[in-house]
Amino acid sequence: MNDTKSNLPDTVPQAASDRNGTLSGPVQGSLKLSDIAYARIVAAISNGDYPVGGKLPTEHELAEQMAVSRPIIREALSRLRDDGLVISRRGSGTYVQRNLMPDDRRLAPLSSISDMRRCLEFRLSYEQQTAYQAAIALTSDGQSRINQALAQLERGLSGGEIDIDDDFNFHLAIAHATENRFFVGGLSGMREPVMSGMTITRNFALLRTHERLLALHEEHVRIADAISARDPEAAHTAMRLHIENAMNRAFEGGN
Repeated sequence: MNDTKSNLPDTVPQAASDRNGTLSGPVQGSLKLSDIAYARIVAAISNGDYPVGGKLPTEHELAEQMAVSRPIIREALSRLRDDGLVISRRGSGTYVQRNLMPDDRRLAPLSSISDMRRCLEFRLSYEQQTAYQAAIALTSDGQSRINQALAQLERGLSGGEIDIDDDFNFHLAIAHATENRFFVGGLSGMREPVMSGMTITRNFALLRTHERLLALHEEHVRIADAISARDPEAAHTAMRLHIENAMNRAFEGGN
C-alpha cells in the first residue's frame, strides 16, 4: 500500500479517545476505532493496494500504520474475515480472499435486510469521515462537483423523485472533494450495495410523498452547506444524522 502511514486521531473530529476503545464526544458518539480501521483496509482492498491473493501487513504493522492498538486491528480483521474479504492461514498470515464486491451481487429478500443494516453501519463510520475531510480539503473543483450533484438532485425533486444514481453521485462528489483517492475508491467500490440499500430503504420508508422527499433532500443540503462553509464538525454531524435517519426510516418506521 502506498504511503500507508497514518494517524487516526488526525482524521476525526476532536473528541475524547483512547488507543483501545471508542471515540466519544458530541460528534463522534459511539464510533469505534475498529470501524475506521475496517473501513481503511476495505478501501485499500477496493483500490488494489492490497490485491486479491496478496498478504496483508501483520497486525503489528497495521497497528503502527494506523496508530491504534493490536486489539483494534484484530477486531477489524475479524469483521473482514466474517465478510469473506480476507482469510487467515495459521503460521502464515492474513491474505485478501476477494475484493469488496462478490461476483454474485444479488440481494436475497431475507438476507438483504441484514446486508442493508451492515451496509448502513459501514457508511455511518466511513461517510462521516468523508464529509469531515471534504470540508477540510475543499477546493473550487470539489465545490463545483458538489454543486452540480446537488443541482441534479434538485432537478429530480422538482419532478417528484430523487433518482438513486443521482443520490449516490452526490455522496461520490463529496468523496472526490476530499482530494483523497482512498475515500473515492472506497465508496466507488460500494456502489452496488449502497444503491441497493438506498432502494430498499425508500421502499420500506415509502418515500413517495413530496414532503418526505423534501425532508430527504434537506438532509443533503445541510451536508453540502456544512462542507461549503468548510466546517468539518458540522459536515460530520450532518452526514451522521443523514445516515442515522436512513437507518431509522428503514428499521424503525421513521419519517
